[in-house]
Amino acid sequence: YRLTTPLAFDNEFYINYSLDLENLDLYLEDAWVKSAEIRMNLINSVPVDFNISAKCLDSDGNVRNDVTVTLNDSIKAGTHQNPTDNALVIRLDNASKELNISALRLTLEASSSNPELAGVCLNRNQGFEIKDIVIALPDGVGVNFSSNEN
Repeated sequence: YRLTTPLAFDNEFYINYSLDLENLDLYLEDAWVKSAEIRMNLINSVPVDFNISAKCLDSDGNVRNDVTVTLNDSIKAGTHQNPTDNALVIRLDNASKELNISALRLTLEASSSNPELAGVCLNRNQGFEIKDIVIALPDGVGVNFSSNEN
């Protein structure tokens, strides 16, 4: 048996979705990076605005609370026929130590009591797409040229 049923918004709803961008590996042996910018385009074809937040994860999956994360914007609503292209810049700063980050956890949240969305169906082609991820090191890379080896 197979049952296919549409997913539609109600009069009030709440969406919370987390996604881990893994294998960033912002760690260099004998070098350090204190800040980084992760730039990407997030394509949204869901008809609601989303707030976005991010947390840095170390290689064990633990949240790095000592890293300051700054985001530039929210995600604007789109549709299947007219998705929005949202340019995001995520700035990571750690003034006291080098960044040692393996992943970035993005959390998208939306809620609404907009009666115009009641009954609006989502189809399997609607969602998010992340494109054109670029990591920039605006403050450069520090290198330790001294070595204990002869």
